[in-house]
Amino acid sequence: MKTRIYIGTPQGAVQVERIWREDGIAESMACLKRTTEKLPIGAGYNDFVKRPSGIIEREFGPFDAGAFRLDLSATINQGKSWQLAVFTAHALARDGLLAGPDDPFERVIWLTGEVDSDLKVGAVSQVPEKIHSAVADLEAL
Repeated sequence: MKTRIYIGTPQGAVQVERIWREDGIAESMACLKRTTEKLPIGAGYNDFVKRPSGIIEREFGPFDAGAFRLDLSATINQGKSWQLAVFTAHALARDGLLAGPDDPFERVIWLTGEVDSDLKVGAVSQVPEKIHSAVADLEAL
């Protein structure tokens, strides 16, 4: 069952469009859509996925040489509330179940939350604003 993952932000729902591993790059990056524009959360994303601090390589690896590229449908400038959605998206992508923007999908999951090194989900701020701003985006689906 292909699933679309959306990150809750105060500006609206941001879709995780795609995640893949690239050879020849040392640092994982987050980019806007499928462009070369790197997003401000890129350094935090690299820390989230890469050993020794990151949990993605620990939980889903080992991986071949290279790093990840994460494509998002809109910019996320700050914070860590994207972590729960991105963790979930990595799990789905590993199994070929992450739906991109043009893929058919059977399910939509909207998430917000921080994930610590013990895989515990932490509270984040502005949840009512994130829910309110996502309603129109999710209803459109």
